[in-house]
Parts: sequence; C-alpha cells; structure tokens
Amino acid sequence: MESVTSEFIFLGFPTALKEVQILLFLIFLLIYMLTLVENVVIIVTVRVSYPLHKPMYLFLSSLSFLEIWYITVTVPKILLDLLRGSQHISFLGCMAQLYFFIALACTKCVLLAVMAYDYYVAICIPLRYSAIMTHGLCFCLVAGSWVSGFTSSMLKVVFISRLTFCGSVINHFFCDISPLLNLALATVARIPMTQGRWKAFSTCTSHLVVVIIFYSTIFFTYARPRAMYAFDSRKLVSMLYTVIVPFFNPIIYCLRSQDVKKALRKIVRESTMILGKLCKD
Repeated sequence: MESVTSEFIFLGFPTALKEVQILLFLIFLLIYMLTLVENVVIIVTVRVSYPLHKPMYLFLSSLSFLEIWYITVTVPKILLDLLRGSQHISFLGCMAQLYFFIALACTKCVLLAVMAYDYYVAICIPLRYSAIMTHGLCFCLVAGSWVSGFTSSMLKVVFISRLTFCGSVINHFFCDISPLLNLALATVARIPMTQGRWKAFSTCTSHLVVVIIFYSTIFFTYARPRAMYAFDSRKLVSMLYTVIVPFFNPIIYCLRSQDVKKALRKIVRESTMILGKLCKD
C-alpha cells in the first residue's frame, strides 16, 4: 500500500541556536536586498541611457530581470523558515517552487547562450552585426529563452511529481537541471588567429566568468563521482548558484563594462544635481 506524500521537510541549515538562525536570516536578507537593488539599477540604467540601447545591454537587462525572479523563488522561503523556525512545505508548494526554479534556471542557460551568440556575431562578423542583431531578432531571442525554459520544465516537474518518495525529506535547493551547452567557448574556439582569440577572450571575460561559475557549481553538485559525495558540501555549493551567483553577476558585468559605469556615473551626477536644486528650493 502506497502512502501519499503531503509535505516535505527542508534540509537547509538546521540549528537549535536562535542566535545562529537570526544571523543567517540577516545574512540572507542582506544578500537578497542587495541582489534586488543591483539588478534593478542595471535595468533602470539600460532603460534610461540611450548609449546602452544595444543588443548586448538588452540581453544584460533581461538577465538582470531574470535574476530578480530566480533568487526570489528560493530566498524568501529560506527567510521565512529561519524566522519561524519551521522547515515544512506542502507538496503543491514544493512542486510550484521546483517548477519555477527549474524554469528560470533553464531560461538562464538559454539566455546565456543567446548572449554568447551576440558576442560571436560582434567578434566574428562585425561589419554585419547591426544588420543581423536587429531589435526584432533580439526580442525574439529573449522571448524564446523564456518560452523554451518554462515549457521544457513543465514535463520535468510533472515527471518528478509522479515519483514515489521514500519519506518526506528533500534538499532545500533540489533542482534537476539539464543545462544547455553554452556557445561562448565554442565562439572563441572558432576564431582562427591566436591574436583574435585573445581579443575575444578579453571582450567576453565577464560572460565567461559568469558561465564558468554557474555551470561549474551545477556540475559539481549533480555530476561529480559518488566518492566525492558529501551532503553538507552539496548544500553549500547549491547555495552558490541559487544565492551567491545572482548576487555577483551584476557586479561582474558592470565592473567590466566601461559603458555601464559611465552611464551609472552620469545618472548619479544628474540625480545629485536634481536633489541639490530641490533642497535649495
């Protein structure tokens, strides 16, 4: 006779010390708020700065928009559990969280591949870049990323929901992701000249760093040999790509982009002037 699973228990960071729970709550809350602010700043900066109305920054703002929802799927629940000291979640709640997390993660994989294609066209076909990367194509690529991510994840979650679970314990950061192969390294490898490859690496450094960090943590969690298996280490690595990576992505991209830093300085300068005039009035 099979029992029906009605809820799961998260195996996050169990601790009996209230002080530790409060400390973890404050750390996660700070990271969450900073991540939201960083990505909103990028979206607004790209939106209001005309020099940034280019495909590269359109994709970057789309990635920032995705990161806001990506981290919102998991962190608020973590904060709530730390605050109330309960780690239970209903079956339907778990499947909903799992679906949106997988969908956003798959969308992110496709969007990173789209950004790599944009770099490929800019580096390998620079004279035809503006003719190829039109606003219509960029919109279709971004929309296609979201549609493919959410539709492909539906079947995965339906399959997982039909599994027979042994007990009601599930990893807080569980995710069955089959990442799409990113095009960034393939793009660089197809450039014939060594000098051209070094230039490409210099141009794509930010994107390569983000891709390597994101995929390496996922592969370490779900594709490493059983001999290296350690449940606690897997939870820590899972937290890297669910919480820490979205926090650092805006910083990595902005520090490498002179255009973004210039636009940010201009916005800050204009905002300071407006506030100064309002205070004088």
